[in-house]
Amino acid sequence: MSNFRTRVKRSPRSVAGKRAQRAGRSAEEQVLSMAALYLQRGHAEVIKRYEPFARVSKSAAGAWRGVYAGPAGPDFEIWLPGGKAGMIEMKSRDADRIAISAIDPYQKATLARLTRGGHLALILVRLRERWFLIEYSEWEIEYRKSHNAATLVQHGVEVLMSPEGPDYLSALHTLLLTRGG
Repeated sequence: MSNFRTRVKRSPRSVAGKRAQRAGRSAEEQVLSMAALYLQRGHAEVIKRYEPFARVSKSAAGAWRGVYAGPAGPDFEIWLPGGKAGMIEMKSRDADRIAISAIDPYQKATLARLTRGGHLALILVRLRERWFLIEYSEWEIEYRKSHNAATLVQHGVEVLMSPEGPDYLSALHTLLLTRGG
């Protein structure tokens, strides 16, 4: 019996997806680090929303087997002092642009519903090492297929980095001031 594994040949799309997943995990850790700081200071509560998942069986070794139980909504809830609240979808790319279609239909529907209700509906984007915050109402531009740093700044704000991570709460305050909210 051989002790080596045969390497699974992956399609270019699968490789790109795996790379995006790894980049997203690192970016998410930074967002959560800032969330802990915001909570500690009493500035906001940012809560991670996990993928809907159902346990279907348990192996003899004690590991659970599960399946996705439905479409995933935005990644985070945000609660501000004074009652303003909403959701944040985070996207991370090691590229210079992000496709507008990166937000899936279920996430779009959730963010659109929040927008109609007057709640925060935000998209936090990391392109390489730069971060941006944009309202969902500004995300879909009919004549564009993707956003780059220039369009994200034009329709949203760049998020400044603090020693702890991306200060998306300060960027949100800037965004709210510019739109008069």
